[in-house]
Amino acid sequence: MNQAEHCREPGGLKHIDVVEYNPQCLWYKIHRIDSNIKAHVIGCPGTMMHNRTPGFVDAVWKQQSKNYLWLHHGAPQRNTKWSSRNCGCSIALAKKLFKETDIRHIYTSEEIGPKCKGRGLMVELKRRGLFHLAVLCLYLPNEKGIDARDCLKELLKWAGKHADALPDRCTLFLPMDGNLKLGLLEGIKPPEDDATGTVGLSWNNTSPHGHIMRDWLNHHHMAASSTFVAAGNFPTYFYHDDKSTRIDFVGAPKTLTPLYGHVLRRLSYYLQSSKKKLYNVDHAAVLLRFSY
Repeated sequence: MNQAEHCREPGGLKHIDVVEYNPQCLWYKIHRIDSNIKAHVIGCPGTMMHNRTPGFVDAVWKQQSKNYLWLHHGAPQRNTKWSSRNCGCSIALAKKLFKETDIRHIYTSEEIGPKCKGRGLMVELKRRGLFHLAVLCLYLPNEKGIDARDCLKELLKWAGKHADALPDRCTLFLPMDGNLKLGLLEGIKPPEDDATGTVGLSWNNTSPHGHIMRDWLNHHHMAASSTFVAAGNFPTYFYHDDKSTRIDFVGAPKTLTPLYGHVLRRLSYYLQSSKKKLYNVDHAAVLLRFSY
């Protein structure tokens, strides 16, 4: 579907397509993402940009591709072992819908300090009479490590501060690589806890970081929307030993129900920078469409 067909003129958007995808080394895949993923917003958490790119540790670096305006924040790869300390977050905005003048505010997790594990990038977008939305791209720290839980809380505290500051009429979308497990909790039912649906989730399988994330989602009246659609019931991360798990999600306000969702496993295989099989440590993209 052509991106222009996604919009209804005049009078605002008919629907909005949001994609979460961790391409790991983004530098080699930007042109493939540009040509093959058709969406209004793409959130790329946990990415590396390779050492040939300009340094953008403390700032946001903008880049134009054919179909998207890219915002990058993080650290370029410096020939060191990959870790959550030097990962980045990127947000791609469809140029047929968004203009650079629509960007009202940009926030980065650099506000927390240089020792923060994980990464966050948030952009607020507004055009009068058409849209007012925000995109919060999060790469959450791995659950291993003594200080991992404190780092997660600091990152979510930063994210919550800027989410709370958004006006009520602004719609927030949350593409994230969670590095956690979300499961169904015994004895806790809506409306006390409806941060997830039931699709693809098992009972009492929530990890420690998953409990913290559920509390954050509930507090901010959001939900992991990909757990409400049957097509989202697929793994999103694949190990070397052919094991898989579901750690990538798209969050949205609880008032928004996705029209449909897909885990783009076959397309994600094509987006690989090499001819590795998908289960050789890589992520699959998650697409959700919302009425707007």
